[in-house]
Amino acid sequence: MDQTEQRERRRRHVPVEYGDAFSLAAEVREITGPLAEQIVAAPAPATFRLSVDRLAAEVEATVWVATQMLAESDAARRTRHIERVEDRQRATTILGAQVQRPAAPVISTADVVGGTWSALLTGYAEQVDADLAALLGRAVRPGQTRGRLSASERLVEALRGVDREGCAIERKLARPIETTRPATPSGLSAADELRALGVEL
Repeated sequence: MDQTEQRERRRRHVPVEYGDAFSLAAEVREITGPLAEQIVAAPAPATFRLSVDRLAAEVEATVWVATQMLAESDAARRTRHIERVEDRQRATTILGAQVQRPAAPVISTADVVGGTWSALLTGYAEQVDADLAALLGRAVRPGQTRGRLSASERLVEALRGVDREGCAIERKLARPIETTRPATPSGLSAADELRALGVEL
């Protein structure tokens, strides 16, 4: 099953399990690339700025989830030799507190109008891509984690936020843009009715 099929299953809330073949950068590119192209071709690309910002925020959140999972795996490796459980937990907590959120790219209106925002987000996801794939390949499988979410399940939950905002942009693209000025109840434009009422404009 390729990532396109997995994405469709994820969006239908059908169980999906990711392994070492998964690429977060490819996932971001395949979701945002077509949207960027459609926005460029839309009558008013700049009006999608806030929608793109919301989608970018979800990509940032997903990269952060991946960063945290990688940090947790690294902490477990670095502390496994500590015999006393309390000391091992304390060391893990200290290591976790040192993890920094990767700086997200700044997306401008020009990026939205020019369609370059997709490449920015893809590059942002690239920084955790290989390590995340390796982690997914060796992680405990869903259903075998003793009540905790597996790495794959945590990733799926994060990506659903990306799906939500991506689908919101698709719906906005599908809506026709109203280009005429709204008329007043009389049927005249606001300017014409004001003139008829004696208001100087």
